[in-house]
Amino acid sequence: MPADYGTLPESDPTSRTDGAAFSASVINLLKAIIGSGILAFPYCFAQVGLVPALILLFGGALLQAYTADLLVQCVQIMRDKDDLNGSVSFKSLAENSLPGEHGKMVIEAIVGVFTLGCSISYLVVMGDLMPQIAEDAIALFGFKEKKESLSIIWEERSGAEATWIVFLALCIGFPLCCLKSVKSLQFTSMLGNFGIGAIVVILILYATNAIDAHPDPTTEPMEMFAMTASGVRVFSIFIFGFSCNQSLPGIITEMKDSSYPTVRAMVNVSLAITALVYLLIGSMGYMVYGSLVNADLLQSLPLGLAACLARLAIVLNVIGSFPLYQHSTRSSFSLVLYQHGPDTLSDCEYYALTITTFAVALVVAISVPGLDVVLGYVGATGGCLVAFTLPAYFYLKQADAPSSWAAVVFWGSWVLMATLVATQTWDLMVR
Repeated sequence: MPADYGTLPESDPTSRTDGAAFSASVINLLKAIIGSGILAFPYCFAQVGLVPALILLFGGALLQAYTADLLVQCVQIMRDKDDLNGSVSFKSLAENSLPGEHGKMVIEAIVGVFTLGCSISYLVVMGDLMPQIAEDAIALFGFKEKKESLSIIWEERSGAEATWIVFLALCIGFPLCCLKSVKSLQFTSMLGNFGIGAIVVILILYATNAIDAHPDPTTEPMEMFAMTASGVRVFSIFIFGFSCNQSLPGIITEMKDSSYPTVRAMVNVSLAITALVYLLIGSMGYMVYGSLVNADLLQSLPLGLAACLARLAIVLNVIGSFPLYQHSTRSSFSLVLYQHGPDTLSDCEYYALTITTFAVALVVAISVPGLDVVLGYVGATGGCLVAFTLPAYFYLKQADAPSSWAAVVFWGSWVLMATLVATQTWDLMVR
């Protein structure tokens, strides 16, 4: 979609000598984009068929690139008007576009709901994978003779999921959520990168028959078109999968060269790599497991050392990421409820808010049928608002001569959001 780039400069007069290099910025944005949603892409491919999946995948990437470009222009406009020299954030863009306390509260509530949904998805992933990791450990370390006594931790998967979610959340997640600084946990993203790399390699080996995908490789050919009424609900997962706008302004301000062409190239490269990774995992997972693939891909992988290591890396990643998202959720709702950040709350207020957001995440994670439901609702609500609605609105409010395409995206996103929420709710009711 075209946009008028008008007076944006081709070079950045305030380039930083100590900022992040282009490659580092790409990596940072990739870390912000790729999360638990990656595990649902083979399921999405199976629900709609290969051709619609490709259209949705690359259409979602292009639309995200367009709205990210609108956000980049807003960052430049704020710099030009206010001479902020690199202090722009997603929330400051929102405050500039929605003046007054009510506008600020709306944005904080949206961000809070979005990050709460992300933290719920991480708990669901823990519950999905830990029973299989326990089963792997029983097989790999020779505990088969104790299989019956240990069955509570891996058999009857639905009960085991709730057991593991409660155990890990209470014993590891909650103590970390109570910390007032969780920056030291950011190293866990490297474990997640290892896990994603391992998944890609394993799927390539399965798809090329280099190793046996036992026990349940598909014998069905991939369908080019498999669109059904229930397939519409996976649309929001494609939206959630590319969401990055909430992190983009902060990454831009940290870049060594934050000129418009460089930032635009950084965003496009990041989204292209993301789309390629999703394409590999989605198509190969669908090729190997067909329509039987689970909404959480790692549940479909067979037992064994390689898959166990991939599962373990992802679990360690989400255990560390869960308190990070809870920290962000607490910060947003602190501003909504108390009109100031969590650092200035009393101990009673701080822990009451921490316990409340944690309890909501835990109860929802135990209650939902699967990862696809969480990702579907998060993508349809907070994901749609952050990815499309708000960037288009910011641009329409701040640009002197805004493109008409931005208005189309803004109003179209509301229609899309209502459709996706209705579809998700209907599908959940008829399950």
